[in-house]
This record gives sequence, C-alpha cells and structure tokens, in this order.
Amino acid sequence: MSLRVPRELRGVELDADTLDDLGARLQAYHISPVAHRPEISAPDPAMPETRTLISFLGTSNYQRTRYCWLERRGGEDVETPYVAAALAHMTRPAQIVLLATPAAQEKHGTALRGELERLAPGCPMRFEPIDEGKTPQELWKIFTLLERGMSSGGEILLDITLGFRSLPLFASAVVAYRRVIAPQAAPVTVCYGAYEAIDAEGRAPIWDLTAVVELADWSAAIGGFLKTGHAEPLVQALDALANRLDRLWATGGKRGPRPRVRQFAKALRDFANDLATVRVASLIVGRDRGSAEQAKFDTPSAQALLRALDEAEGDIVNHIPPLAPVLEQMRKRIAPLCKGTLEGDAGERALAELTHLYLQLARYSEAAIVLREAWTSRYAPPEARVPSRGFSFEAREQADRRYALQEPHARDFSKVRNDIEHGGFNADPQPADRLRKAIADFLKIFEKGIGAQK
Repeated sequence: MSLRVPRELRGVELDADTLDDLGARLQAYHISPVAHRPEISAPDPAMPETRTLISFLGTSNYQRTRYCWLERRGGEDVETPYVAAALAHMTRPAQIVLLATPAAQEKHGTALRGELERLAPGCPMRFEPIDEGKTPQELWKIFTLLERGMSSGGEILLDITLGFRSLPLFASAVVAYRRVIAPQAAPVTVCYGAYEAIDAEGRAPIWDLTAVVELADWSAAIGGFLKTGHAEPLVQALDALANRLDRLWATGGKRGPRPRVRQFAKALRDFANDLATVRVASLIVGRDRGSAEQAKFDTPSAQALLRALDEAEGDIVNHIPPLAPVLEQMRKRIAPLCKGTLEGDAGERALAELTHLYLQLARYSEAAIVLREAWTSRYAPPEARVPSRGFSFEAREQADRRYALQEPHARDFSKVRNDIEHGGFNADPQPADRLRKAIADFLKIFEKGIGAQK
C-alpha cells in the first residue's frame, strides 16, 4: 500500500476514511539489495524522496562545528563549517540551491563544494547570485529566486542559518506567501543551525523553526474566518493539530482525557457550512430528525460549536496560543444565536442576530434572505415558523401575503432584496453602498418591532 503520511500521523492507527483522504493505493514494488556505503548516511525516512535544500551563504569566517539534528537523525553528529553540508548529509536532497552574494561565493564556494562532495557526493548543487537586499528591488530579486526554488515540486528544506540577518525574516515571509497562494504544495521545513547553543559536548543543535512559519497559516485561516465566516482553512489547520495531539496522547500512555480539538474542528465545519447555505433552522434550533407527527431536533450547530469550543479551549490555548483571543471573539459572535427557538420574541431576536452576523461578514445576500424570512415569520402561525417535517408551506405562503399587505416597508425592502438576489438585472439597479445601507436600516426597523403587539 502506497500513501503519503504527514508527520503528525506517523505511528497512529489509520481508519479507512483517513486512508482514502491520504490517497492510499495498492502499488507493485520490485525490491533488490543495494551496495552499502558506510560513509554516507542512509536517506532520512522522515524526509520524502524528492526534496530541495535551499540555503544562504554569508562572508563570515565559519568554524568547524558538530551539528546534530535530534528530530531527524536520532542524534547523529556531522562536523563541518557549513550547515548546508550537514543537512545535505542528513537528508540527501535531490538538489541544493545556495543563495549567495558574489563576495560570499568567492570566499566560501570552493570550500563548500568540497564539504558537499565529502558528505553528500553526487548531490546536484548550484549557486544563485543575489544582492545584499538593501533596496526593494534587490529584495524582489531574492524573492523571485526563493519562490522559484520552492516551486520544485518536492518538499523544501529551508536553511536560514547563514547570510545577512535580514534574510531569515524575508525568507519566512516568502514561505508564508507560498503557503497562501499554493496551499496544496509540498510542505516546507524551516531549520536553523544554532551555533550559539553549543552544548557541553560541543554539539550545535539544528532547530526546526517551521512552527514560526505555521503561525502565518494560523493567522490567515483565523483572519479568513473572522472576516468572512468561511472556515475550511481553519478547520484543516485544526485537523492537523488534532492529529498531532491524538498521536501524543496515544503514544504517551493515553493519560488524561483525549484531546477535544477534532470535535471542535467538526463543529466549526458544520457551523460554517450551515452559515454558507443559510440553514437557519440548523443554526438556531437544529435539524428535525423526527416525523411529521412528532418533531425531534438535533443540537443546533451554533450551540454545538459553542460547547465544542468550551471543551477544546484548554488544548487549543496550550498548543496554539495565538488562538486564545480568537476564541473569545468567536463566543461573542455565536452566543447570540443560541436562543434555541424561532418562536416569539426570542426567535425574532435570534434571526436579527443572524442578520447582524451576515452584515458583519459582508455577506449581504444572506443578510437580506434572513431578514426577509424573519419578517414573514412575524406574521406566521406556529406550524409555519420552524422548518421541520410538520412544516406547513401553505401557511407560510399565507403569512408572506399578510406581511406584504400589513408591513408598511414590505414593498421597499422587497425591491432591495430582489435587486441583490437577481444580480441587479432590472431597469434601475442600485449601487452597492446604497444596498448595504438599506439592509442595515431595514434591520433596525425590524428590531424596533420585536415585542410589539402582533
């Protein structure tokens, strides 16, 4: 069976659905022995077969150092002045790209080639000349070279140890950019040879700094959800975190309760899907799983998300601190929807709050839909207020007619709603800013009527 297993799922029992998600397939293999070369490290099983090592080179006087990457090679030491040579020995990349100024290449190029030939013979390597990055134009040139190197198709190992101190920051920004425009691209691992952290035995650790770059992923995913209500990037990030935490829990003797991040991710996806498809009942009262004679509603997605958030908060805050203030923002948005009813004044307030949420997310079409249905519900009997198996479509149509006849603003609001829903295909389509203001104004009118005598 052949499949690509992400780092956080290794050592974890995989069910059929997960195997499908990972693209598992049966594949024939022909296996034959190869000659053993003891002077060369075997390829690291934690790294894929196709990878590119991208590194920088400066003009400092680099000293021979024993580098050790515990996470990748189990503590094997590699002594060399150049971190790139140590990494090449440990990971055996398909190619190495060295970004260096002409001065850096002149000073270290020959020595570095010699170290690579000693530690990783036959590994293709090329120098890419760069400027010092003093001007925006020089930085954009470096950006182009980095972006090109990261588009090789395999995993990227980005070494930010050497070179100008500004380059690691800029390189991390390029990685973040790549993860936004090509989220399905092969992963990027960012590493740093910490010469200044040499231990008592004279070994300098190689640190995996990918988490710093992943912060950009979290920022983009969180920002996207808070601004638009679309949650899939955030759900995917939470699923990856859940995989990692579940593995730590399983390999750590299953001490304590199982992490609840996966349940939070599912609840967030359900809520966002209901929000995207304007499933008002599913959001506020739940979906009817009963019969026409006896309704039986499941947990509303807004309430389920609030509960899952509370249960997973400790796990999330401990492992992804940037999410801590976001959780409170989510609570403030979700809680007003948790009325549990579409009946009476409480139901009208829930519909008004849902309309407010759509307006905050700049989703004006959905806001107009919910507000229009809220007004109809104000004139509807109980059997036509809550979507369920016993719902009366005929009674709903009658309520719609009563709304059109009795509500003074019905005609004007219908024009706004129709203008949006039909994409402005009419004789006098209104400008966007006027439509946005109109929906907000009509919402205020609706809210004033909550609690008034029907």
